Amino acid sequence: MKDNLIIEFFDIKFYWKKEIPVIKMTLKDSKKVRNDLPIKCISKNSKRICETGLKYYQHYLGRDAGNKIYEIRKALFDKRKLIKWYIEKFKPSDSDKLLSYVDIMSNNLKKSLHKFYSTPSEKLEKTKEKYKIRSEKWSKKIGKINSNKWKDLKWKNKEMKRRKDSKFYENLSVKMKDLYSNSEFKQKFMESINNKDRINKISQSSKDMWNKWKENDIEMYRYMINSMKSKSFQYKNKIKMNSIEYRMANLLDELNIKWKYEKIFHFNNISYVPDFYLSDFKVIIECYGNYWHANPDLFDSNKILYENIKAENKWKYDENKKNKFEENGYKFLHFWESTINENINLIKEQLENELY
Repeated sequence: MKDNLIIEFFDIKFYWKKEIPVIKMTLKDSKKVRNDLPIKCISKNSKRICETGLKYYQHYLGRDAGNKIYEIRKALFDKRKLIKWYIEKFKPSDSDKLLSYVDIMSNNLKKSLHKFYSTPSEKLEKTKEKYKIRSEKWSKKIGKINSNKWKDLKWKNKEMKRRKDSKFYENLSVKMKDLYSNSEFKQKFMESINNKDRINKISQSSKDMWNKWKENDIEMYRYMINSMKSKSFQYKNKIKMNSIEYRMANLLDELNIKWKYEKIFHFNNISYVPDFYLSDFKVIIECYGNYWHANPDLFDSNKILYENIKAENKWKYDENKKNKFEENGYKFLHFWESTINENINLIKEQLENELY
């Protein structure tokens, strides 16, 4: 359908110019619904810069059709993609010649890049520095955009539904299993991750990050330290837990209660991962850390926690989670860190009363 859309809106001409194939895609006259083109060229540093592309197509074709055409045309911008698409759609008589040109162009590009990046020079160092600055700049921008998206509950639910409907995670899992079953790939992968230069760079980057937090953001520094400590207990040599989860697991085993750790539940495309699920009783158990869940005996409602979250907002989130489980037929129990550490027998009595 996308290819048909391109053909519908464009006159496509192919010709050779000094042994270089050129595909010219001209908007059909019948699609140019307006004659006055409000797009002007301006002078900047002695160069002519025209606002074309998206505005051009929107102007002539309207916003909806213009957006579609622009996205499809942009996807074919790479000359190799464009030539392959042209051959597939129009089957020209000199397709062999075109395909040969595509191969030559790809090989020449690979050779050129390899030569440039394998030959030490002042130009190479400048290029690396330029790409490093650009990469850091765009990483921050993209990271901020993605972070804001995932904070938007409506967008998050829509994206999770899309992934579920398209079997995104199932397909990814199959793809990764196939990839890592390839012995040659696995060997190269292991060699790359054990590369000393790579390890040293990661180590230095990590040290720089920790020093930055320690000097400029003490709250984040404390948050990360606590996060790393939180899963320092290993239950029966396979499950990593924090200290209060570890105590709870031992208590449940003492009571001969079957449990599953961090089982994933989905309610209306929202995922929840409680600490323990007691399948024989359809009971959820959460172990609430005093700081991470803002124990009301220790914090007031306006206390600012990690990531600038207010205590009252954390309480609301936990209450909503409890309601979701209860609406779906589960009993929801939670126990505070201070009670687990100081009075585990009280919890034992409560569980015996609730479950038997």
